[in-house]
Amino acid sequence: MAIALLDRRRYPQATDPKVVQVEHPDAVVSLVGVDMKRARRRADNRTVRKNVTVPMDLAELAKKRGINFSRTLAEALELKLED
Repeated sequence: MAIALLDRRRYPQATDPKVVQVEHPDAVVSLVGVDMKRARRRADNRTVRKNVTVPMDLAELAKKRGINFSRTLAEALELKLED
């Protein structure tokens, strides 16, 4: 739902679950909470340029092995920031 509503500035009013249950008596109806600000941030996958400083020996070894600094930094940050 969060992805479907990302481009809206205002969100539709939620339907009362009791009304949905009456309309669909055989269905399981429940509320689902969505943090729209977080969903927007996660959907925005633009990249930004960052300058970093690393020890020279690490930089040389990484270059020799063909390690992509941007991808490695992104992977390390994702691991560090896991919920």
